[in-house]
Amino acid sequence: MREYRKVDDTVIMRLNRTGAQFRDRDRAMVNPSLRGSPEEDACAYFWRDLIMNWKRRTEIIQYCVGVMDNGIDGKQKAIATENLSSEEQSRIKNASSTEEVKRSQIHNELAVEAIVRQRSLDEPLSLQPSGIAPSIMRLLTTIILAMFAPSLLTLPALAAASTYARLMLQFPSYMPGQNAFAGGEFTSAPEDDEVKVPVTLGVMSRCPDALLCETVFDKVLPQVNDRINLTLSFIGQIDASEPDFGVTCLHGPLECAGNVHELCASNHLDQKQWWSYLKCLNFNGRGKIGEPETALKCAETAKFDWTESGVGDCAGQDGSGKAEEGISLLQESDS
Repeated sequence: MREYRKVDDTVIMRLNRTGAQFRDRDRAMVNPSLRGSPEEDACAYFWRDLIMNWKRRTEIIQYCVGVMDNGIDGKQKAIATENLSSEEQSRIKNASSTEEVKRSQIHNELAVEAIVRQRSLDEPLSLQPSGIAPSIMRLLTTIILAMFAPSLLTLPALAAASTYARLMLQFPSYMPGQNAFAGGEFTSAPEDDEVKVPVTLGVMSRCPDALLCETVFDKVLPQVNDRINLTLSFIGQIDASEPDFGVTCLHGPLECAGNVHELCASNHLDQKQWWSYLKCLNFNGRGKIGEPETALKCAETAKFDWTESGVGDCAGQDGSGKAEEGISLLQESDS
């Protein structure tokens, strides 16, 4: 992991080196019309490479955690099902405890990853123009880097996302398709404190990558909460044969229930409160997300009444996630 993380230790140097390479490429082009922006192209190229590196590291950690889980499960099953002497049971339990510690250490690498990635974001973002709030740029960059699959991070897509983000930050009323120019110059949109940047997280409630993304996102949300309109969209497949939700979720029916819990909370609570609820669900571990007990317990933690708030009617008073409104929200989200 130390070798893989070396790329994060030299972000500025690598950005400068990549920028120089793209400027050389640009100067070598005979046709000026083919020239783009070497700075933006270099930045997009570098971040795409870095994200792929992040993805490989996460896969390594998850693989190692899986190996440890299988080993621990095997030992626990041996104790439960095999006729072992007390000495053998004690030996297996000791070995299992040792592996539990190792598993915890490996799993902690995901938290280390979040710290390393945040540091990699902070360095170049500190060089952003003063007219753009670094916290907003960090937020938008975090969303792009943490949520999009590397295969989608093409240079045109990143360039378009970068342009759109800057337009929205500098001219809050700008939307794609509008003519933002007048007489060859940008016209400033009327100031409106109510205009917020729409942000949608496309996630899955029991997906480890989604939990990591939300953990990173949580670091910047307090700084920009009043500037964004945050919503959730869940990844799944409409399936009329699925008896409970009419949707097939990648991580099973409990994920569908967890998706419903989070959708209902986001539809019936204010942004700060439903985000606190989501954090509580994540804190309990993805293996508990979707369980009625977790849903009801986190309502208490987030300090809202399950029934009076409307979340209970939406997600089911029993916390099953199988009420009509919640299922409808899930199907709309996945369609």
